[in-house]
Amino acid sequence: MEAVKVINNRPRLFHVSEPGGLGRKARIIKPGVNLIERPLFDKLSKEIAFIEWVKAGDLTIELGATTMGTLKSLGELKPLDAVKLVTETLDVQLLEAWKAAEARPKVLASIDTQLATIEAQVRG
Repeated sequence: MEAVKVINNRPRLFHVSEPGGLGRKARIIKPGVNLIERPLFDKLSKEIAFIEWVKAGDLTIELGATTMGTLKSLGELKPLDAVKLVTETLDVQLLEAWKAAEARPKVLASIDTQLATIEAQVRG
């Protein structure tokens, strides 16, 4: 499924209308790279806060990405693309899952570096 890559510098919470008028549901955009399926992105892109953050440069949008749900491992990507994605990702659980499934030394080193960077930022 087509997705939109949203690069974010801090956690953001949005409330998006659900199909059938069943109310609004909270959606979180985590710091780092978020791959958001196109139907949800289309809803988010209509939210005033989302529009303002894009205009201010706080969110970077890249169209035509692959959904996170289909990206079970970095093995689906070329090594340079995998390293780039790793350096843009701040989700520790996702990085650890990718590390467990990865065999390429450069990509593994990139994951280790990113995990160490995140840990250093958390410790302050």
